Amino acid sequence: MDTRAFLRRAKKAQSKIAGVCAEIISRLEKFLSRRAGKATMYVAGLCFVALVVNTLWMDNLIENWERSLDPVIYEGDVTQQVVPFFLWDGEPQFEDDYAATYFLDCLPIGFKGLYVAGARLWHPEDLSTHLPYVLWLLTAIGLSIAAYRFTGWGGVLFALCFCVGADLFLRRMLGGLPRGFAFPLIALGLAALATGRPRFLAALTVVGAAFYPAAGVTLGFSLALWLFVLPKEDGPGWSRTRGAIWVVGTAVASAVVLAPAMIGSGRYGTVITRDDVEEFPEAGPGGRYSPRDRAPFLGFVPEALRLAEETVAFPGTTLFKWGKWRRIRKQDEDKREYEYMRSEEYKTKRTRKQRDWLSIVCLLAVVAWLRLFATNSAARRVGVVLLAGWLVHVLACQFPPRLYLPPRYATYLIPPWVVVIIAAAPAGLYSILIPRSARVVRRTIVAAVALLGMISFAADVSVEAAGKDRFPDDRGVFRIIRRLPRDSVVAGFPIGLMDHVPYRTRRRAFINAETHQAFHTAFVVEMRKRMRALIAAYFASSTAPMIKLKQQHGVTHLLVDTRHLDHPPKYFKPFNRAVDLAFSRNRKIGFEALRPDMPVAAVSRHYRLIDLSQLSHRDKK
Repeated sequence: MDTRAFLRRAKKAQSKIAGVCAEIISRLEKFLSRRAGKATMYVAGLCFVALVVNTLWMDNLIENWERSLDPVIYEGDVTQQVVPFFLWDGEPQFEDDYAATYFLDCLPIGFKGLYVAGARLWHPEDLSTHLPYVLWLLTAIGLSIAAYRFTGWGGVLFALCFCVGADLFLRRMLGGLPRGFAFPLIALGLAALATGRPRFLAALTVVGAAFYPAAGVTLGFSLALWLFVLPKEDGPGWSRTRGAIWVVGTAVASAVVLAPAMIGSGRYGTVITRDDVEEFPEAGPGGRYSPRDRAPFLGFVPEALRLAEETVAFPGTTLFKWGKWRRIRKQDEDKREYEYMRSEEYKTKRTRKQRDWLSIVCLLAVVAWLRLFATNSAARRVGVVLLAGWLVHVLACQFPPRLYLPPRYATYLIPPWVVVIIAAAPAGLYSILIPRSARVVRRTIVAAVALLGMISFAADVSVEAAGKDRFPDDRGVFRIIRRLPRDSVVAGFPIGLMDHVPYRTRRRAFINAETHQAFHTAFVVEMRKRMRALIAAYFASSTAPMIKLKQQHGVTHLLVDTRHLDHPPKYFKPFNRAVDLAFSRNRKIGFEALRPDMPVAAVSRHYRLIDLSQLSHRDKK
């Protein structure tokens, strides 16, 4: 068969099909314009979205919210960034807590102000529990507005599908921490870019500096690139002078907002950089941070590709699995099916199937976005934020951690950006296949395509366990510590249960792993002193190190995990060697903490709480 002749016939056939489709679309548009006004269609769209969201996801979100009320299920970082606000909740002992003071001085001023005001009305734990769902709602609104700009109500549903189904969003917002504000800020920034609102974007930049500076920096760079790099037809119609005034004014306002945190953190020494790792191994390999959070950092492109895959291939997805609208529960009749879905066989098959379909979806989305980028001003404005993220990432890699940790710029930018471009993909594909059509009907057809994709992706999504961790539930130990006097200071090996003592008992911890950060030199030096004193007392063969811990550091109680006296625990550099030496040196002599005549305040299955105030000298030669 002659290939050229076949292509000519196919081209003629495609032209006829396009003409017929254009005629149908034109008539459909006239019908819709006669039957419904703009306000009526807007209200109808809102009602439809509300109906779909309520049907598919509302019970999941409510279940997730109810689960967050469990006192032993929370985000681990609240133990470092929420505990300091107990000071405004009737716990004056935290005023003398060194770690709590450090975090208060370093936290952004907007976040600090919100929690100080909130702690006067509610408990900080309650604010931390409920705030993430408000932030999630703001994220959903921002992504929906940006998606609506390209694909109408279908894009809104598609964006909501990802916002709920990809637990990456809610997981990073849990705990109501500063990072929880990043996704809402970026999502609203994308909405500002898509709708062409530079003033709103400038305001978001300043708000970002007040709550999560990494997001504010990305939005600020996006504003500058929009006003000075994109073509004039994509801009707001401002002169260069006016644009420069807005950019400089936004930068100055952001710097003023950032100043309190910068000044406060400066009280704890200089920032530890990659050149200081030899002196401060806590910040290097084998130290406090994982490879992703310390130099050398992964490049922006590989980091973005990893995050894009994580966003699209969200847990719970079963692509093109029609008809399964209910979630699988651990009920007797569903037990076999539930166990099969948990098996490696099912996961392997599902993963292979996902990757095949996702490769196609992502390829089509890229092609569609390139089409929109070439023909649509809103698409170019939304695209500029990716360039801004790359530039900030490059700068942050050169000056870590002065511009915060570089991976954070990709972590909070790529997922919402990917949601918007995939939601906009049907519009780009439609403009390629049928370039001439009326706006109303084009959006109707694109909405139908987006809704079809949403149904395919949203078959089994569930957020009932998104990002929530269940922490040690040794309530007996926590109950005993909570009964101690308010001015008590509890010391114990930093990992494990000690991480949760301040949050669960409202009693000060001498040192724990969550608050043992390695960003500022003076803070690291102080933590070293505390850790060395703790190791000496924890594995002591006499009471002298314990008494020294009480007299020099004000520790009132020592919590000993007896399992650590059988096998030495691991921490991070440079403390593991000191732990091993203290353990091996005193094991043969006998650990003082295990002596039967020690003044033990309480005994649990694995823990002994020693009252240091009742110790007397029993030094062994």
